[in-house]
Amino acid sequence: MSSALIDSMMERYHYPLLDEAAHDGFIQQHPECVLFFTEDPVRFPESNDVAMILPELDKAYDHRFQPAVIAPSAQRKLQARYGFTEWPSLVFLRD
Repeated sequence: MSSALIDSMMERYHYPLLDEAAHDGFIQQHPECVLFFTEDPVRFPESNDVAMILPELDKAYDHRFQPAVIAPSAQRKLQARYGFTEWPSLVFLRD
């Protein structure tokens, strides 16, 4: 599940939606990236706050990292891979 604000952010800034299959290829393609784990924006309305802040972070860091949004179907499996416990989350990766 997404929200209108998250969908709008993805459309406006061309942030990809990654499922499990696309995840590994994406992080291999981009030496620096940030993955946005939204969970359910109805349960975690802070996800909409992050959707407002993420483009500003991207801009402030001169587009240094490539943002992507993790698809709802992949979030729990990838959460276990990265080991975070709070929602929403931004996971920053380098190489």
